[in-house]
Amino acid sequence: MSNSVFSICGMCSVRCPIRVETGNSKVVWIEGNPNVPGINGRLCAKGGAGISFEYDSERLQYPMIRRGKRGAGDWRRATWDDALEYITFKLMNIKDKYGQRATAISDRGGPFTDLTKGFIRALGSPNYFNHDDT
Repeated sequence: MSNSVFSICGMCSVRCPIRVETGNSKVVWIEGNPNVPGINGRLCAKGGAGISFEYDSERLQYPMIRRGKRGAGDWRRATWDDALEYITFKLMNIKDKYGQRATAISDRGGPFTDLTKGFIRALGSPNYFNHDDT
């Protein structure tokens, strides 16, 4: 069964309005939202590539933690709990050694920055940057 879902594209910081066509619980088509004046259903190549991005055979599906030296390509699959514990340990070591302002985070901006801003502030750091910062 086919279904249309209206959303916004996450492939860049512009966040264009999109219409996503689904069938059998899979994305089958992405286009610009035809109800939005000015774009008339059009979408850039990056946005249209969202389907390829979603179903890329090399896309990570679970957390990975490096086992070997950096650059060696030696990784192990981890549970989400293991990954969060690992990240917490690393971040707390940085905070203890260099202070809470020693961490920074950057994202692509847009309407979803509250999560990343909240995360960095919870660590005690004001160092948030995004695609729009100059």
